[in-house]
Amino acid sequence: MSDFEEEDTITLIASDNTKCAITKKAAIISPVLKAMIQGPFQEKNEVGLPDIGPEVLDKVIEYLELKSKSIREGDDYERDRIDFNVPPEMSLELLLAADYLNI
Repeated sequence: MSDFEEEDTITLIASDNTKCAITKKAAIISPVLKAMIQGPFQEKNEVGLPDIGPEVLDKVIEYLELKSKSIREGDDYERDRIDFNVPPEMSLELLLAADYLNI
């Protein structure tokens, strides 16, 4: 496994071709994104997620960044509990995206 610098980022592309940046440290929390980053997508530093809408992708990135921060801080309690608000109307789509990304 390669080590990523803190500032290394990749671009996730939503279903409408909206591009969102995320740190590699946060992205590799998802085994699916980790496999994509270390696979043939590594050269372009872009990963297309055609089944995930832009609003849901923003929430996924927010979650992964929060999770990455709590893991870096090393607090076991915080690792298990992240304050993360999900709008009720987005719940199903976010659940499907989380299942797909295995997070």
